[in-house]
Amino acid sequence: MNLLILNGIYDIISAISILFFCNMSNLHLDMFKNKQEMIIRRLLAYWIFTYGIIRLYTGVYNDYKLGSITYLIEAFCFEYESINNENLIKYKVRFVSVLSLIVFLYLRADLLL
Repeated sequence: MNLLILNGIYDIISAISILFFCNMSNLHLDMFKNKQEMIIRRLLAYWIFTYGIIRLYTGVYNDYKLGSITYLIEAFCFEYESINNENLIKYKVRFVSVLSLIVFLYLRADLLL
């Protein structure tokens, strides 16, 4: 699935850019109200890198079930943190969560049939 491959590559590039201070994508870091400490930025980058690798791998090997689960986990984790963390901008988190759920449902259309 091209979506998994493209999004996996995007996630990997985003994670590397966060790690090496040339943040090409502010989508992830702009969800925070305040600038985060370096350790938080790095841990977020490692998490993004991890699911980017999974998405790339599952896209190449057509394992949509595993790839789709990463979007469900992403949506759940961001929503959970949004509820329990006042340092997150709610509408930006909601955008990522809803988009992740849409992609999950798109990849798992067989569940809807």
